[in-house]
Amino acid sequence: MSQRKIKIPQSGFSLLEILIAFAILSISVTIILKIFATGLSNTQIASDYTNAVQIANNLIAQTSMENPLQRSETSGIENNVYHWQRQIVPYHFLSAELDISSLPIQLYHIHIKVWWEDEHQHTLELSSLKMIPKNIDNPQ
Repeated sequence: MSQRKIKIPQSGFSLLEILIAFAILSISVTIILKIFATGLSNTQIASDYTNAVQIANNLIAQTSMENPLQRSETSGIENNVYHWQRQIVPYHFLSAELDISSLPIQLYHIHIKVWWEDEHQHTLELSSLKMIPKNIDNPQ
């Protein structure tokens, strides 16, 4: 009797193939986690800037309601995070062609600076002009 060897096809993966697959998987997971972490960080930064813009806009709106408007500088803190400084000064044109002193209005420059710190210091600045009529209480 002759013995015949029957070859059974082997299936499965070799150890090397499994190690390569795990290496590719671990690199992919690391990249995906970095993408999510960066996205979350950018979301927080965008949220901080949105809050700072809202604070600055509110300060400009409050300034517009003040009567009479006059030269001043004030500062404060919002939510124990956002520091702000508001400066109001009369605005003067530098143009020789325009004589604004004859007009019945006065312009004021409103400058708002908001800053906060996390890992870095961030700063946002907004400026606006406010036009008010000249009167006895406000000769300039």
